[in-house]
Amino acid sequence: MGGFFNPEGKFMRYGAKLWDMMWLNVLTLICSIPIITAGPSLAAMHYVLLKIYRDEESGITKLFLKSFCQNFKQGIIIQILFLIVAYLLGISLRLFWAQEADGARIVFWLVVAVTVAVICIWMWSLILLSRYTNTVPGCFKTALAACAVHPIRSVFMAVIFVVPGFVLLFTEKILVFVLVLGLTGPGMVQTLWYNGVFKKLETAQGKAEEETVL
Repeated sequence: MGGFFNPEGKFMRYGAKLWDMMWLNVLTLICSIPIITAGPSLAAMHYVLLKIYRDEESGITKLFLKSFCQNFKQGIIIQILFLIVAYLLGISLRLFWAQEADGARIVFWLVVAVTVAVICIWMWSLILLSRYTNTVPGCFKTALAACAVHPIRSVFMAVIFVVPGFVLLFTEKILVFVLVLGLTGPGMVQTLWYNGVFKKLETAQGKAEEETVL
């Protein structure tokens, strides 16, 4: 019994992480309400999620607000650009879906492919912004490189992130899940996949710094 409720035990540690993710989900949703602030909010979420995954967190709210403020300007610009492109792609999808011609169907699926690519670039831009200081063009350039180097991983990361919202459009039964873990749950799965990419970058940067010193 003592081992089960031991603060250092696995049950208590994982329970604490789950609670942190639930609270982080609430913070992310609240700060994303104006829509255009979803960019810095999601970047802050990923900043904290990586800390949680690596056991480096020290105050969820403090870490979230720190990253949110630091990435506010770039995050909003990235989000506005994404919303504009997403709106245009949404109109195109509706337009070509309504047409019966074979050519229209081909264009429709091409637009679908472009939409997936845009989501991947947007997603990587915010993830990279959460970890590295960069300009908006620099974020897009690095995100494009990440998609090119890890195309399958990028698509899976995008799919796992949009699935809860997509399902919510058809049923309200998962509303509670979305409110509790709808962003941080998929976000943690993404963290499992991009943590390895960051570790390689950090190792390469460490070696470069050592060579510069030497």
